[in-house]
Amino acid sequence: MEKKKMCWVAWKKLTRAKGEGGLGFRDLQSFNNALLAKISWRILTNPECLLARVLLGKYCHSTPFLDSVAPASSSHGWRSILIEKDLVKSQLGKIFGNGEDTLIWTEPWLSLTSPITPMGPPP
Repeated sequence: MEKKKMCWVAWKKLTRAKGEGGLGFRDLQSFNNALLAKISWRILTNPECLLARVLLGKYCHSTPFLDSVAPASSSHGWRSILIEKDLVKSQLGKIFGNGEDTLIWTEPWLSLTSPITPMGPPP
């Protein structure tokens, strides 16, 4: 009688796509981070949706969402959303359009790596 043995395969091989020889499992940590970042994006782009209204009403009374920090009494879910909010915030840009609402002397817009504001008096 032949014994059955466990075949140990690296997780990276299992998470490859089926076409690449894997089983197509998702990397759960990366997938979870992506979903939490998607919630942050939804709160930013659609603040009138029910989820955004509930979360912002409960946790962001006096500060905007992008500047909010997790209070001690916040839930694990809200803390996780705020962690991924920082990822979304680091990738945000600004569309200038016609420039009427752009404050070039007070907003940090010169550098992609650090917030640098222009120096000198405005003309």
